[in-house]
Amino acid sequence: NDIEKLVISGGEPLLVSNLCEIVNKVSKAQVDNLKISICTNGLIEFENFDQLMKNKQFEKFVVSLDGHSQETYGKFKRKVNRKPAEFKKVLQFIQRARENNIRVAINVILSHMLKKNIDDYIRIINECAVEELSISTLIPNNARNKGTSKYLSKMSEIFEFYNQMVNEKVNKFECLEKLDFI
Repeated sequence: NDIEKLVISGGEPLLVSNLCEIVNKVSKAQVDNLKISICTNGLIEFENFDQLMKNKQFEKFVVSLDGHSQETYGKFKRKVNRKPAEFKKVLQFIQRARENNIRVAINVILSHMLKKNIDDYIRIINECAVEELSISTLIPNNARNKGTSKYLSKMSEIFEFYNQMVNEKVNKFECLEKLDFI
């Protein structure tokens, strides 16, 4: 079907033991212009960076960054194995990917915390040498996130934030090749 992009997401795709095998099989079934990305929370110990790098169609990891510190990350992430999700594990995952010359894109949900602490996010993104950033608005689709006050939901708030990003902050994203507002 001449598919150009395939995003493997989950749940958590890094929990799949034969993920690299799946990526290789998919890439063999497609034409050369296919680009494969894997969405992850970055919390899983992953040692197969080299296997992914051998696949010329593997493009990048898309990592959810739901906080800028352990304290803020814990407000958005559930516990993993009854322990608080560790923000430093996400940063370590990004660092290991970058050390293996794998592109990393960050996805952040537009929250009041992001708006309040945007300079902290910018610092982390620059320190991690991330190439892409997507800032997404939350689409309230169930009772759990409808009406939550964590996220910017009014169109006026969203446009005000995006306007601030474009007019005041965009020059601070030195290492970015791509900035998306979704």
